[in-house]
Amino acid sequence: MVKLIASTSMTHFRWHDSGDILSEAHLSMILDVCEGTPHVAHWLPTREYKMVQNVAFDRSIPSNMNIRLSAHMIGRTIEPCAGPFTTSSVDAGTGNLCPATHNPAHAGKCLDCRACWDRGVGNVDYSKH
Repeated sequence: MVKLIASTSMTHFRWHDSGDILSEAHLSMILDVCEGTPHVAHWLPTREYKMVQNVAFDRSIPSNMNIRLSAHMIGRTIEPCAGPFTTSSVDAGTGNLCPATHNPAHAGKCLDCRACWDRGVGNVDYSKH
């Protein structure tokens, strides 16, 4: 993965368009890739809070990785657990409204928005799609 990502001109990488981390070992390997590609901002949406906490207890999260903990229910938000994590919600009406899902002009695309990758954006709220 490090070789593949490094061979491109990409500056932002999203893990798992569909699905989630499978194990703590899987997350640890993802973090290894982040460390091997420091010039790329990584974003990992996940609902596997416990796995994330366990791995973060044993190793630091690279500064180029934003692990965004996703709320389990539509219309609800979650409080982030300890560590350098951000959150996301669906139709909760709070935080940064995702333009890809809230703005028809974006047609479901990020375009120039990079909020999901930004650790400074506490919560990104998506529209149900």
